[in-house]
Amino acid sequence: MSVQFPNQSFNEVEEEDALSDIDLGKIVVVIRKSLLWVVLFFILSFALVFLFLRYTRPIFRANSELKLENSSGSPSLGLGLFDSEDQMQNNLVGEMEFIRSRVLMEEVLTRIKLDVSYFVRGRFWFNYDERFLSSPFQIRDYAIKNPLYYSREINLDFIDQDEFTLTYETPEGEEISTIYKFGRRIKTDYFELFVDLNLNNLKETDLSRSFFFTIQDKNSQIRYLTSSLEVNVLNPKAYSIEIAFADHSPVKASAVISTIYDAYKEKTLEYKNQKYLQTREFLENQMQIMSDSLESAENAIDAYKRANGNQAEWLDIKTKVEEILANIRKLQEERLQIISELKAYSKIAEFIAHDSSAMLTSTYALLVNDARIRDKITEVDRLKKEKQALLLTAKETTAAYKKKEWEVGIAETDLLKIIEFNKLLLYDKRNEIDANIRKQEGSIPEGATLDLELRRLTRYSEYYRNNYNLFLTKLVENSISMAGTVTNLRLISAASVSTIPIYPQKKIFYLYALAAGLILSVGFVAVRYLLENKIMNVKELEGLTAAPILGIVPASRERMPYSQMIVHKKPKAALSEAMRSIRTNLDFFGNLQQKTILSVTSTISGEGKTFVALNLGGVIAMSQLKVVLLDLDLRKPKVHLVFGKDNIKGMSGLLIGKHTLEECIYQSEIQGFDYITAGVPPPNPSELIMSEAFDALLLKLKQTYDVILLDTPPVGLVTDGVIVMRKVDIPIYVVRAEYSRRNFIKNINKLYQNQDFRKLSVVLNGVSSQGVYGAGYGYGYGYGYGYGYGYYDEDHKKSIGKTLKTKIAAIFTFIFNKKNDS
Repeated sequence: MSVQFPNQSFNEVEEEDALSDIDLGKIVVVIRKSLLWVVLFFILSFALVFLFLRYTRPIFRANSELKLENSSGSPSLGLGLFDSEDQMQNNLVGEMEFIRSRVLMEEVLTRIKLDVSYFVRGRFWFNYDERFLSSPFQIRDYAIKNPLYYSREINLDFIDQDEFTLTYETPEGEEISTIYKFGRRIKTDYFELFVDLNLNNLKETDLSRSFFFTIQDKNSQIRYLTSSLEVNVLNPKAYSIEIAFADHSPVKASAVISTIYDAYKEKTLEYKNQKYLQTREFLENQMQIMSDSLESAENAIDAYKRANGNQAEWLDIKTKVEEILANIRKLQEERLQIISELKAYSKIAEFIAHDSSAMLTSTYALLVNDARIRDKITEVDRLKKEKQALLLTAKETTAAYKKKEWEVGIAETDLLKIIEFNKLLLYDKRNEIDANIRKQEGSIPEGATLDLELRRLTRYSEYYRNNYNLFLTKLVENSISMAGTVTNLRLISAASVSTIPIYPQKKIFYLYALAAGLILSVGFVAVRYLLENKIMNVKELEGLTAAPILGIVPASRERMPYSQMIVHKKPKAALSEAMRSIRTNLDFFGNLQQKTILSVTSTISGEGKTFVALNLGGVIAMSQLKVVLLDLDLRKPKVHLVFGKDNIKGMSGLLIGKHTLEECIYQSEIQGFDYITAGVPPPNPSELIMSEAFDALLLKLKQTYDVILLDTPPVGLVTDGVIVMRKVDIPIYVVRAEYSRRNFIKNINKLYQNQDFRKLSVVLNGVSSQGVYGAGYGYGYGYGYGYGYGYYDEDHKKSIGKTLKTKIAAIFTFIFNKKNDS
């Protein structure tokens, strides 16, 4: 196995941007370290959604489906025969706007009482429910003196079935609470009202609950209706629409939809009957005129009879005179009919000239005998509607609009020509009747001249009576037609409300919670990945250091209070195999059999240099070489702890001549592996290492041992380690995965490049299975066997499993307690 050298050369290595190379191994490690936070993010997201769903008032949606029949109807509503899909669409839009109109909303408010809303409070101040049509009390005959009290909460608490407490705030913020009796008028400076008890809705638990009510003005009620109302086209070809209403109370939403449909139906019927109502008004006016004229004629006859006495004995007139007078009477009736028809033609022409309502024009068209007039009026009205509908999709300057305007003008001109032609015919006919009347009057015998005035008065009386009866008949026919009018609406489905609220929808919000937990987790892991400044794996170390990597030491699942030498206990373990690989790679730097001095250092304490030195020394000794380990970390010695020796005789005493070499050398469990402890910590460890005594000691040890292994102090804290490294053949620098910081590599690069430690190599210690990713060193197996690096700091973090278990239990306890409280 050869040593891995980096391909790039470093002049000055700085900490690299984590975004420059995505490290999957590092991501796995960060995720593993962040697992607790990820779980907490998901728990927090779902807990917040649970609380939101628990204390949010749901909104229910009631809807009803209508179909507008494709038959003739009221021009005001635009219901009729449609010549195109565009016209159908325009009429649908008109119907939808009418349903949303203020006129219809005001009609709805007259049918359903929405001015007072009743609520019962829950356990929390923000939790309350509306008691629509089920309130145990009712507000009536109220008068709001101060507009600020519209939509303001007024609290009501039962004392018993006779008394209650009314609480409200003044505009200045002062709270007023007064006891009243039910059914008595309440007078304050701000409002007056009656509160009646509704025993039918009173429940036993209501006496102990807190209620409040609000009073809305008319504009607020209309805004409430229009803001929650939806009118949608279901199928334009089927001419069907949907009316929907959303509210916190499903009963209220259903009631509002039913009321809107009833009001819309009656308003539609009212508009359809408007033509009949105007016709009826005209007929009643004509009947009144005929009645007044008939009364005047009869009074004139009575006066004539009293004035002329015996001369009025007209009953004895000859049969010839009777026939003449009957002819004259018939001619007079025809003449009056012609005059009435001429007046109707004049009115129709006047309405057309002033672009009046087609309904008024059609009313006068009933008084003429020419059916073409009514057909033409209908055609003109249809063309005008089509022209108006074009304005929704086109401008007045477009060719389509001008063409439709030309068609309207042609139709009106044709109608006026027919009217003028008919009027000329009627004038000729009237002149002809006048000539016949004069002719008949001239044929009356000479002896009957005394009764001509009486006969004339009698003719007028009979005419007025006949016309009165005619208008009465027309009035009856109009009333029958009006009674038979039906709307063009068909109810496809009655108002219904779903038991599942449209908001909030639990599935969607839990998906939101899942997405939020995922986003927070990914974001947290990403930020932690970007901010992670510790060495995670070999791949990352290779990209940072200029020195060659000597090998890696796998991590162990077993923790120990201090470093131990265990390669001789588990020779087939992954750790032992790793140490043997490092021992083999050392041959690339020099022959260990030719008296080699090795040093093992690190940047700070806790990176495992003592552990690596111990086990590396043991592996070298097991290869039939004599090895001695010197503990040169005089400030914080640890080697004596490994072997259970006291730290009295060691390097410090040996270097000042207090102890002899034979007194300080100890033998380990491995044959050929000896060690010297640090001894009593001196006040000047750097001076001792720089002394000639230390150099002499090394020369003396070379005479006995093949490999001298120096456990030096961390170079990031003191200079002792660098001093020792200048005296050795092969310096080894230990970096611990997930412990050593990325900027520690700067020290390695400076030593390797600037201070000319060309044989410096790096060992990555404590590598997990994920940390081997991409290394190619062959230690991705067997990490569950034996021991690895077991050094354990007392301030190490608590077990993740235990911490996770404790936090999850605390969160669920909090949620459970909240649920029980509610």
